[in-house]
Amino acid sequence: MASLNYAAVDLGAESGRVMLGRLDDGVLALEEVHRFQNVPVQAAGTVYWDVLRLWAEIKHGLAACGRQAGGPLSSIGVASWAVDFGLLGRDGALLGNPVHYRDARTQGMIDAACRRVPRAE
Repeated sequence: MASLNYAAVDLGAESGRVMLGRLDDGVLALEEVHRFQNVPVQAAGTVYWDVLRLWAEIKHGLAACGRQAGGPLSSIGVASWAVDFGLLGRDGALLGNPVHYRDARTQGMIDAACRRVPRAE
């Protein structure tokens, strides 16, 4: 049976990586093919995710996976920090750059929430 090749994209709070997974005769082998920094950007007093650079790094990593695999990828999975979000329009286009969770807008929110719902709950 031929090997199956998979790509996994992991977007962490400070770095990202693209892994190549090869499934051959029931054995999974993993190889990191691309690692990159995840550095937020500041514009007009707000901290944002650098979505354009992250997308470029992901595409670079996926291309590297394809070259390393020597054949097509069977699937691509993406995992992220998952605290923030981007809003998409009806056409699937990103409506604005996602605000980073480390932006000042979240300062004091835990205390404000705990005034409504005690920490023990």
